[in-house]
Amino acid sequence: MKRKENQDISGIIPINNEVVPYENYDKLISGIDNTYNQISGLLNEGKLSYEQVEQLNMKVSLDKLAKNVNRDIEYSKIDLNKEVKDFLNQNDSISTRQVYFNGINNYLKFCNNDSKEYLKTNSKKVQSYIQYLSAIVSPATVHIYIKGNSSFFQYLHREYYDTIRVNPFSKQRVPKLIGKYKKDFLKSGDFKTFCEYLKEINRLDYLTLVKFLYKTGHRIGIINKMKIQKDGKWTSISKGKPYKGKLTKTENTNFTKYNIIKKNTKSASSMIIKYTTRLFNNGKISCNFSLHDLRRDCILRTMKKGKSAEQFIKDSKKFHGSINTTMSYINEYFD
Repeated sequence: MKRKENQDISGIIPINNEVVPYENYDKLISGIDNTYNQISGLLNEGKLSYEQVEQLNMKVSLDKLAKNVNRDIEYSKIDLNKEVKDFLNQNDSISTRQVYFNGINNYLKFCNNDSKEYLKTNSKKVQSYIQYLSAIVSPATVHIYIKGNSSFFQYLHREYYDTIRVNPFSKQRVPKLIGKYKKDFLKSGDFKTFCEYLKEINRLDYLTLVKFLYKTGHRIGIINKMKIQKDGKWTSISKGKPYKGKLTKTENTNFTKYNIIKKNTKSASSMIIKYTTRLFNNGKISCNFSLHDLRRDCILRTMKKGKSAEQFIKDSKKFHGSINTTMSYINEYFD
């Protein structure tokens, strides 16, 4: 069952943080005190050799125990349900939120629904999780689940830098994907032919939408959060990042006329694929491209050769938080 957009995450992830008090706790503390006093007495009397002191230090490891206890206390201060909800709400796309949620929820189940165990994840445990997943799901699903948890740990690292020091899901070895995603690169005339087709079937709303996305290179998720002023200036958020721009007079008129910002973006994406597939099957265009293919084409047009390094980085930030992601788009084209 798909999660509704405003559904409370805390009602879905069954986290078990219940701790049963240890019934012999007082006896345990008393034993530790007695042992510590005995060791201290032997040290003060000089009855322990250097080698014996080193061995005791390795066996007792009181400093390490204290660090582990303090770390567990810090972990217990993190409300995992709240952080999952806040993290998901940073993403505009409902489908992206659902995918990330599925990945986080799946790994939490692997951790016995224990939030502390989830937060204490290390690289070795992630590899065990990958082996477990690889036996029951496709390589693509493994990648998606690891990506979702990795993104969440990046978020936790920013929010709790002193507690979540590393991202254990980063740079993990995962099953190799063959044909990870279908990527179509437009050829000259494809987009023009597609626009003419949209005019022909009187889908001027989709025509307005695809022209804007093709020109700007934005993800379609930016549409529903757009706030447009009368003069055409607009602001929006995509993947938690703020954007702004200005519509042309014609764009502003058509956005209002066809109520673009109220469009069902998932339905629009599906219809674009349907239309381009129809044109491709009839030999009118070179591929049945998607809205994301239009975004990729815009990136390739913008990141053309001959730019200075400074300008390249500046342009890259228009599309992605990391320049490496933009570079991967360019390398895919030349590959």
